[in-house]
Amino acid sequence: MKKQTVREKVIDYLIEKGLVEIESKSKKYRTFMKKNDVNAYHYFVGKKGAVRVGKCSSKSISITRKIHEHIKER
Repeated sequence: MKKQTVREKVIDYLIEKGLVEIESKSKKYRTFMKKNDVNAYHYFVGKKGAVRVGKCSSKSISITRKIHEHIKER
C-alpha cells in the first residue's frame, strides 16, 4: 500500500472537519470551505501540504503548523 502524502493527510483532515472542495482559479492551491457558508474563509492547501486561510490566497495567513500538529495527534 502506498504511503499517504502530507497533502493527502491535510485534505482528509479538512474533509473530516466538514469542509468541501470548491472550484478554484488558483493552479497553486486546492481550495476548501465550509458547506453552505458563503461568508466562510477559504482554506488553501499547497502541493507540499502547506495550509493557508483567508478570503483569497494572496491575503491569507499560514496555519500549517497548527494543522500539522492536529494530524500528528491522530
